Amino acid sequence: MRTVFHVFTGNIAITKHAWERFRERYLMAVGLPKTHVLSDEEYMELITRSFERADFDEKSSKRKLVGLLNNRQKPVDYYIDQVLNLRYVVSKGEDPVLVTVEIPRVR
Repeated sequence: MRTVFHVFTGNIAITKHAWERFRERYLMAVGLPKTHVLSDEEYMELITRSFERADFDEKSSKRKLVGLLNNRQKPVDYYIDQVLNLRYVVSKGEDPVLVTVEIPRVR
């Protein structure tokens, strides 16, 4: 299983869903076509660097509630990589997991 490290979370597992979302959203973030090919090793290096530099993002209780509802009632934390404009959703608890990767909406 793939893992990434962050100073606030330590090593955490990456779900298959999060891995697939990162691969899609990374290409969107850097303006590459969906057909662009990178190896798993290249994606692993990219997600590692991106997650390591992501800042903890304290969201409003409304946003947290959406996270709770969408993640089977599990509390979540958000981390934002401002370089790529990607938001990492991490489940809280004894065994935190990288649940998904989002592109934040601009309001």
